[in-house]
Amino acid sequence: MTAARPASGELAPATFLQRGLWPRLRHAAPGAAFAVRAARFTGRGQLDRLHAAIREVHAGLPALDVSLVEGPDGRLGLGRHGALDLRQHDLRPDGAGERDAACLALLRRDLERPVPAGEALTRFHTVRLADDEVVLGLVSHELVLDERSLYLVLGAVLQAYQGSFRPSRYRDFTQLTDFYPVGPAAAVSRRAWWSAWLTGCPLPGERPAARQAQTTRIGISGPDWRALADSGGTMRDNGSLGVAALAAWAVAGITGRPERPSALATVLDLRDYCDLGPVVGPLTDRVPFRVELPAGPGPSFRQLFRKTQVGVLRSTTHYLPYGELVEVGTGLGAIAAPRTAALWDVSAHLCANPPGSGRDRGPEHGISVELFREAELLSTGAAADPRDWDGTNAEIRMGERAGGMEVVIDVNPLHRGYAAGRLADRIGAAVTAAVADPEAPLVVT
Repeated sequence: MTAARPASGELAPATFLQRGLWPRLRHAAPGAAFAVRAARFTGRGQLDRLHAAIREVHAGLPALDVSLVEGPDGRLGLGRHGALDLRQHDLRPDGAGERDAACLALLRRDLERPVPAGEALTRFHTVRLADDEVVLGLVSHELVLDERSLYLVLGAVLQAYQGSFRPSRYRDFTQLTDFYPVGPAAAVSRRAWWSAWLTGCPLPGERPAARQAQTTRIGISGPDWRALADSGGTMRDNGSLGVAALAAWAVAGITGRPERPSALATVLDLRDYCDLGPVVGPLTDRVPFRVELPAGPGPSFRQLFRKTQVGVLRSTTHYLPYGELVEVGTGLGAIAAPRTAALWDVSAHLCANPPGSGRDRGPEHGISVELFREAELLSTGAAADPRDWDGTNAEIRMGERAGGMEVVIDVNPLHRGYAAGRLADRIGAAVTAAVADPEAPLVVT
């Protein structure tokens, strides 16, 4: 995607996060640059009232009106789009058993279609499935709303529907354009730490010349997900970290070097890291981490989980904005543009375990609300533009499905070790082994 050229002066400079992630997303296909989440409203609600709630939230949260503008010098800035993009659909004429699938397809089409310059980067959809059932969909560019913001905005619409929305409860990222999370003294020491970390990072076994798309999925039941989370010790209640740990083990087996460190990337939410509160906007950065794997027999899942915790905590404790980290790596010659993620070519998106779909919210207003087909909305399914593909060969995301969780793995089929379901099969087998006995040594298959 290419940013629009500003028709007038830009609103504000882009944040450090937007500038750091822009090289990866500048020419990205819409399916890779945008994300979509949705909520199902069921009950005797009023569609007009829902539309009024959307308008109230759009007017109260300035981030929803932001556009990305590219100046004559190529630098990224922020502008205003100026109008709410609300699209209304009625699928009641479809067969009752086909409406969910039709709604899912509708949202994915909007996610994946090319976006003309000047069109809104945040779009709302209301999809009527039945007289008492409406899906609220929200599509937005990653540099305008990150994943957590999508949930925040969906929650704000529910608050507005109930008459309890207060814009003052939320902070807007456009008020934080000067925010930088690392002071000058800390930046010096952290750059030194990352220099040593990058120097010790093992080289990847394969480096495909291009990136195509292939999606595989692993279903994990609710009890098995809780079993993964319960092994987490001080970082318990996050099954996604357990999946990341098993991904590190699977990658080590694929490379044929299970005794070597395994490097991955994950995401860091600066709202929590810097105690910023509920900021609506792009406040999620990328952080590489390394899992130190022992020589000899494989560690147990519990041991592997602890080693993954250590790797993540070390990297986040020494957090350096990703754009700056890339500068350090290229200066050392450890990485080279545009394949700046080649050393950590698997990215595991740790989820914050949002409220479960089975929980009703808002029954006093005659409705219940649940997430709509979360896991099925996760996959990007998009090939990367060779101009700015950063070398990521697999992206792992997790979302709700059928009372449990689903691991969605987008891999580059040109990477022989990850393709044809190999990475997914290894992770799936490791999940089964970890749940059966978290103390037993894992075996590379």
